[in-house]
Amino acid sequence: QLLIALFNLFGPMTSKKDEFTGKVLNYFGLGEVHPIYVAVPVGIVTGVVTLTIYRYYMGSSRKPDTKRIQVERQLSQALEAVKDLEGKLYNMEQQDLKQKNEEGRPIRIFMDGAFDMMHYGHMNAFRQGRALGTHLVVGVNSDESIKVCKGPPVCGEKERLATVRGCKWVDEVVENVPYVMSDEYLRWVIEKYNIDYVVHGDDPCIVDGRDCYEGAVKLGKYLTIPRTEGISTTDIVGRMLLMTRDHHTASSAAKAVNDESVPGTPNGGSSRSGSFGGSANEVASTPAGNYKLASSEKNNAPLDEEGEVVRPLPFIRHSRFLTTSRTIRLFGAGVTVPKPSDRVVYLAGAWDMFHAGHIEILEKARKLGDYVIVGVHNDSIVNQRRGMNLPIMNLHERVLSVLGCKWVDDVLIDAPYIITEEMIQSLNISIVVTGAVETKRKFRSDSSDGSDSDGRDYKSAATNADGTPKLPESEKEAYRVPKEMGILTVLPCSDLDSGGVLGFVQRIQNQRKRFTEKYQTKAKTETQYYTDKYKK
Repeated sequence: QLLIALFNLFGPMTSKKDEFTGKVLNYFGLGEVHPIYVAVPVGIVTGVVTLTIYRYYMGSSRKPDTKRIQVERQLSQALEAVKDLEGKLYNMEQQDLKQKNEEGRPIRIFMDGAFDMMHYGHMNAFRQGRALGTHLVVGVNSDESIKVCKGPPVCGEKERLATVRGCKWVDEVVENVPYVMSDEYLRWVIEKYNIDYVVHGDDPCIVDGRDCYEGAVKLGKYLTIPRTEGISTTDIVGRMLLMTRDHHTASSAAKAVNDESVPGTPNGGSSRSGSFGGSANEVASTPAGNYKLASSEKNNAPLDEEGEVVRPLPFIRHSRFLTTSRTIRLFGAGVTVPKPSDRVVYLAGAWDMFHAGHIEILEKARKLGDYVIVGVHNDSIVNQRRGMNLPIMNLHERVLSVLGCKWVDDVLIDAPYIITEEMIQSLNISIVVTGAVETKRKFRSDSSDGSDSDGRDYKSAATNADGTPKLPESEKEAYRVPKEMGILTVLPCSDLDSGGVLGFVQRIQNQRKRFTEKYQTKAKTETQYYTDKYKK
């Protein structure tokens, strides 16, 4: 095509005897040479040069593409291999390991602790300890020994035992273990329970200048596991100290958030979203997604330039814990799809400060069917319904806590508040479970001194006229569909549910001064731990 174009260009010169072309030919000594004999070589040279440039630039631009495709293919293969290996690891951690030691018997691991207000950090320690052997024995410290070494625990021994037993990685529980084990007691535990290794976190455990696990080290039976960073009982106490005694009012929230005595507040720490909200009952009466201020608070609520009430931002509970997909997969190891014949039980809630009452109701739910799916509401929904700076634990933290329970088969993350027919069909739900409405009565004490009550309120179930547990008024819309379908079951409150998360907060507030001093001292120790570990 290039040559044809050149012929068309120079062809007319044969008849017109172009003066300029003739001069050019004479200049080069070509005389009367016909221009066509010049045009053809020029066209050929031009074509060759053009083709060379094209191949150089286009060819060079394709080479990186080829290399990139090869690298991407290799990366894809590597990711598949990693995914396959991770899957095998998760299955190994969930199943009863078939590994045997040289003597041909199971490897038995022992861990001990107070496990006060047990959280997913404790559960992750159990998971790691269990992975070192085939059978995990957990010793729970007695109330008295904890009181002597670090002050009274927030949760009584009965509650702490129930939460440890409810963890899916724990095979056996030993009661009344001293906070500091003597060498004689440790040898008794090892012989009595056939312990191969004593396991503890890699953070030091020093009481009165003595390493609590010195005896296990001397016996050559001591192993350490990485500490779950970003979460601790101290951190949780700090969050609850942000709530004042009259924590159901918005004004008290503002006061708590600006309390200089509590590290982690604006005057002394982290910022976090809050909400306007009256009492828990006022907020609970508002359907999720249609949040509005209680009438008693509109007079004090901030207004914009047009005089309209300023709507709060969605509540998000911040945490230093870094939740990764790998962590969630580790906690969810062994999750299987329900069989077509399984009766699927579904129950949803906040599951904040996962406690013994939660575990008891989940155990009851499991007895109603074959497969339990637990819905966990997001921070915004929980805050709209509970008010103030609840939840104490954020969504991911609460999901991990629920996944660590032995009665749970799967978790629905960010579960919708209102249960629909489509959702029931999609998850093949046979039974929907919820807790009964709660009325106040006195806290029951689990203290070792045998005292019956300390004057605090906790919640128990109200009943209908026929004696059956009563569904809370504020939740009737959320459970309307399953009730109409005849698959709703309302369970009574647990005897171990001593006020739920607000019960924990109340216990902390009743001894605010002691816990504030303890928090500040422990927080400095934890800060030093992270500084020493990550110092450059």
